Amino acid sequence: MHNLERILNGEPLTQVYNNETRAWWDLVDDDAVYDAISHDDFQAYVRLEEAIA
Repeated sequence: MHNLERILNGEPLTQVYNNETRAWWDLVDDDAVYDAISHDDFQAYVRLEEAIA
C-alpha cells in the first residue's frame, strides 16, 4: 500500500514513515518549520482545511 493511502486510512504519520530517510531531511531547519506553523496565517489555513473536510 502506498504511504498516502496508509495515511488516508488513519495510520499515524510517524508509523508510516518510520525508519525511512530522505537526503533532504537533514537540510530541514526545524526552528524555521515551527516558526512557520505558529503564524496566524498557517493556523487559519488549517482551520479552513478542517472546515472543508
